Amino acid sequence: MPTFRFRCSACVGLSGLIYVIGGSHTEHCVEAYDPVASQWQKKQNAIGHRDWAVSACVDGKIFVMGGMDKSIEYYSEDIDTWTLHSCKMPEAKRLSGCAVMTMKPGMNSNMEMEK
Repeated sequence: MPTFRFRCSACVGLSGLIYVIGGSHTEHCVEAYDPVASQWQKKQNAIGHRDWAVSACVDGKIFVMGGMDKSIEYYSEDIDTWTLHSCKMPEAKRLSGCAVMTMKPGMNSNMEMEK
């Protein structure tokens, strides 16, 4: 990784790039790893202070929240741009994990097939 960091967030975008966002002493820094080309790319810096944040790819955008900032922002890979979401967290939170799951038709919230 080009920039040493810890307490950062990582997320795979729809493009297949692995994004590393923020971290201690690199709160705004965003870099992406292309596993096919085995190369790192510098991306547009995040807007908020993203130390102890979480990220997830939802609806084609990479959302990041938490850390020492109450804002929620999202990244558009196609135009390399971060945008602040209109919603904010009630308070700044140190977060350490996030997952996104798509439910298939016919599945209920208990992950069992509906009868």
